Amino acid sequence: MQKIAEYKEIIYKMADEKDNEKGDAELGLGELMAIGGTTALSYNSKPLKENLNKGNITGRHTLYHNTNTVNVDSILQHGIKGSYAADPNNLTNRVLKNTSVEKKKILNKVYLDKSEAGANDVGRARQGTNITLKAHVPVWKLKTTDNPELRGAKNIDELAKKLRIEKPLKSSKVIKDDAEFLFNELGSKQVVTLEGDLNSKYLLKSPHYAKAGIREVSDFIIHHPDRFIKSVGPTAASVGAIAAGGGLIAHAIKRKKSKP
Repeated sequence: MQKIAEYKEIIYKMADEKDNEKGDAELGLGELMAIGGTTALSYNSKPLKENLNKGNITGRHTLYHNTNTVNVDSILQHGIKGSYAADPNNLTNRVLKNTSVEKKKILNKVYLDKSEAGANDVGRARQGTNITLKAHVPVWKLKTTDNPELRGAKNIDELAKKLRIEKPLKSSKVIKDDAEFLFNELGSKQVVTLEGDLNSKYLLKSPHYAKAGIREVSDFIIHHPDRFIKSVGPTAASVGAIAAGGGLIAHAIKRKKSKP
């Protein structure tokens, strides 16, 4: 906690000394390294990569979406549509067809896996030829919800009780194992469930893909300063190294100060 206080003191001091008005310019590799005051070596370090993938530095999570290949062109042009959740062939719709889950809770959802392997598993569960698309998503500013396949359960025991009602002939052990698997594989630790659509600008192979810009990252830092500072701190050699990349942070703080 003391280190975080030191980082904050440096950041706020720089906010009074520097101005980094770069509009919505894209952040390149060099600027990402500068954010944390890192070297090229530390950029390749496991902690920094993990924090980048989890959205703790730029605000963008690295996520994956599996779909039938016939949908790819449309998705890359127009994004992933939550309305597809209503399609009878949608995997979640098929799984929940004969359950107590209300139809309205299935509608208007987009599912994104936190691992490529998890997304590929989804592809194996459905028919046809499938492909997994990679996305960089600012989850912090989008509307998320619980995966309806959890039936509203907040833990494994709650889910087991709901599965017991749906499958009264299954043994307690099988029900428990099913509940544990579903909760771990489809819950928020593994899957991000969005309300509504996902814009194509977040899909890496889309012609509309746009990297995180300074304005977007600044907004993330403004709303989640502790999350950002905790993430870049371990990747830097010292507090002074954090200061070396503080121009962007100063930009964020200045924006915050200018808001009413």
